[in-house]
Amino acid sequence: MLVTYADATTDDGSCTFAAEGLDCDGNCLSGDAVTINMFDSYGDGGGSVTVGGVTATNSGSSSATVVCVDLSACNAVDYEATDACR
Repeated sequence: MLVTYADATTDDGSCTFAAEGLDCDGNCLSGDAVTINMFDSYGDGGGSVTVGGVTATNSGSSSATVVCVDLSACNAVDYEATDACR
């Protein structure tokens, strides 16, 4: 979903799009908004979590990712280590 638009003859990178599954205001197109908060004491990332088919990856000390999931259904939550320390 396109968030910004202006007539242009060249791509200057000014167009922005809503994240997958969200409208231009950040609301879920379907399901309920859930925030995945990830923290890493070493500050080097070290993991990803997949919920409702959306993967959140922590690339530093902390991150927050909003995903839309159907809270009336059972959802798989998968963690994958992305560094050598498991």
